[in-house]
Amino acid sequence: MGEFYDFLGGATLLVKATLNGSFPRDIKLAKLYSRYYSGKITYNVLESGIREHTRKLFRMLREFGIEIFTDGMLRFDDLFNPLINFVDGVEPGRLSRFFECTFYFRAPVIKSRIKLKTNVPIPDWLYYSSFLAKEIFGSSFVIKQALPGPLTLATFSVDEYYRDLTTLIHVWSTEVLEPLSRMILSKVPNAVIELHEPVLASRVVSKEVKRADIREIEDLVSSLGKPMWVLTYFGDLGDIIDLVSDLLVSDKVLLGMDYRSTESPISVIKELGVKKLVVGMIDSRTTVLEKILVMKAEVEEILEAGVKEVYISNNAPLDPLPEVIAVRKLRRLGRTARGFASLTRLIG
Repeated sequence: MGEFYDFLGGATLLVKATLNGSFPRDIKLAKLYSRYYSGKITYNVLESGIREHTRKLFRMLREFGIEIFTDGMLRFDDLFNPLINFVDGVEPGRLSRFFECTFYFRAPVIKSRIKLKTNVPIPDWLYYSSFLAKEIFGSSFVIKQALPGPLTLATFSVDEYYRDLTTLIHVWSTEVLEPLSRMILSKVPNAVIELHEPVLASRVVSKEVKRADIREIEDLVSSLGKPMWVLTYFGDLGDIIDLVSDLLVSDKVLLGMDYRSTESPISVIKELGVKKLVVGMIDSRTTVLEKILVMKAEVEEILEAGVKEVYISNNAPLDPLPEVIAVRKLRRLGRTARGFASLTRLIG
């Protein structure tokens, strides 16, 4: 899937499509949640509906040729919730806007010392999803658990306790993300942690704070000893080349760039010198559909820049989009990757 032979360099290159982060709930699932919250159905009925919609998502992904994915985060209201419900010392706060998206979330309010609770269902949720994925894909899939990164968590928190951003970054990483990731990987050994760090590529915090975040991510990767995706978006990766270069020393980090927000993406890729990269090509902030021929040309440029493994994806969570648009965009993403797979058949 998505592979072709580089007849110039004699190496096998890899192009795969992947779903990152969340997928919008359809109307039927949204109504199920509404009926559950109003007390009209039981949790078991809601759970059954979630699993059926997860199956539906996986069938669609298989049809599109996308075999690397999250479970759509259909149990999550946003990137932060209900995660923060399973953390001592934190309460969900007021609705806040997620960057410039038409999407809102409940900000974490830090009331006291942060610590992950023991009865966190997130690993079980991913286990159920991986079981459903196996029904549909067999063994040919990679499932990821999307989690907010420590800097993004800290930046969007309303800190009434620590009152220091660097300290809060450290606490989110060591007291929540590290133990939760360990629980997930223990429950689903072949899973991959997908860390969302849009703030890292933004200009809302200083480089000193970003360096502190990079150190925490490095420690997290080292502690887990497993590959981790670190996704940046809604910002220009060129602004933090020096910072992410330090992060890429680890061969266990797969970096994500927002191709639509980076001003000179090919120049940035060449300067980074990476051999593998997650490239956010479909834009979750617009309903305009990307052109397949344009994306194929962009992938060719990325390969020519020296990247050997290209994972093309949505640049950010798809929640802001209507479901029908998200489906069309993912279909085009899959067709783009398949275009390179067909080249394999021609020359192989």
